[in-house]
Amino acid sequence: MEMNTWDRRDPKLEDDRRYQHILEIHHLTQIWLNEIAPEAKVSAGSPRLHRLERFIPPNLVQNLWLLEKLKLDKLLPDLSTMVDATSVSEFLDELEEMIWIVQLSVLNNALEHTTDAASLINSLEQITWQEGKIQAEAKWNINQTRAELSISDIAKTLADSAIQKKDAFLFEQQNSHHCSFYWLTSPLSISSLNHHPSVLTLCQLYHQYMRGFFYGIEKSIKVDVTPSTLGQKRVWRITLLSTY
Repeated sequence: MEMNTWDRRDPKLEDDRRYQHILEIHHLTQIWLNEIAPEAKVSAGSPRLHRLERFIPPNLVQNLWLLEKLKLDKLLPDLSTMVDATSVSEFLDELEEMIWIVQLSVLNNALEHTTDAASLINSLEQITWQEGKIQAEAKWNINQTRAELSISDIAKTLADSAIQKKDAFLFEQQNSHHCSFYWLTSPLSISSLNHHPSVLTLCQLYHQYMRGFFYGIEKSIKVDVTPSTLGQKRVWRITLLSTY
């Protein structure tokens, strides 16, 4: 089976994009919190930080100042001002893992304290689908006709999504109406996260993110996401099927 790795990018550009994408993951956590804890009131200070403190383990609270500093609605500090160039990749790995842990902790705590888990998950799925659609429409102004936009072109729009990082996706099969690839860098791929009690539910929500994202690009695309393995690694296989 012939496989091709995801398109290579300029390292500096790739780091800057990944930085933005990591913050988009945290932005989704904040959107979930609006659904999970809309009644949270805050005195002076940060409403988002206040709500996060209610849901995450005490050992993570000390790191939340960084997430508050890195808000999407403010000018982002340049990576070079926050970390030495030789350690940017390590910094981004640690930031991403912390944000995944925060997101998992928020989700797990909410599921443990709800009386209707199915209803909560359904609501979060709808919110996550909508956020994927919003992000796609904001980033991709695609004016090509359907005949001009190939299924592989549509698949590659994930390169500017919240779940993109270096070598995040690996193509398996492509033709004019079908494309399948692996998501290699989901939370399942992080050793500290892959046994978390809510990791499969989190991935389920990101399946909705992908469905919403691709819907924002092309409404006639059918998206299927299934658990799989690649060697010894647990991964997700994404299949796009053109229905026109």
